[in-house]
Amino acid sequence: MGKIVIMMVLILCPLTVFGSSNFKDVTVKHAGVLGNGDVLIKLSVTSDEIDCKTNFVKVENLSAAKDSVLSVALIAYTTGTMITVKTSGCYGGHPTIDDNNSWFVLNEK
Repeated sequence: MGKIVIMMVLILCPLTVFGSSNFKDVTVKHAGVLGNGDVLIKLSVTSDEIDCKTNFVKVENLSAAKDSVLSVALIAYTTGTMITVKTSGCYGGHPTIDDNNSWFVLNEK
């Protein structure tokens, strides 16, 4: 009986998949803050994250990296400097930058 319950749970509850995307030499098209404090950044390319096929990257408002990522995005946007980004999973349907396994950096000019 216990094995049947476990099998039913595995069948009925989809497994969460955490992936990551790497973007090299992309530009920032838009950057801002949502009403809940999340940072939303539009990039020049679309993510290949599972279930996150969009060109927006989101940083959760509780992330320690939020302010730094927004600063880098605004610098990249205003100067036209390309960036390199590594995301880590999905948050709210968008690839996300987390505090441990992601980066958002300016490229050399």
